[in-house]
Amino acid sequence: MAAFEAAAFADRDIDASYDLRIVKSGGVNASEVSQSGDFSLAAGDSAVLGENEMSFERGSRLRAQLTISDAQGELCQRSFR
Repeated sequence: MAAFEAAAFADRDIDASYDLRIVKSGGVNASEVSQSGDFSLAAGDSAVLGENEMSFERGSRLRAQLTISDAQGELCQRSFR
């Protein structure tokens, strides 16, 4: 089992949205999970935006991607493999 936690830290006040995508390929089964939503943070605050657990078999590959955007465009994008 693999656990994912998407978190954000604000160095300034922000009103933004997030998109979290987790993809499992290879192994016995393939699957994809997407979570998204809006959030606001004051400067210096942090928040957990999404959490998920996914089974992980031998030969499986996992990729998680978090994108945070505001009205002006993309603020941050991180991928983990």
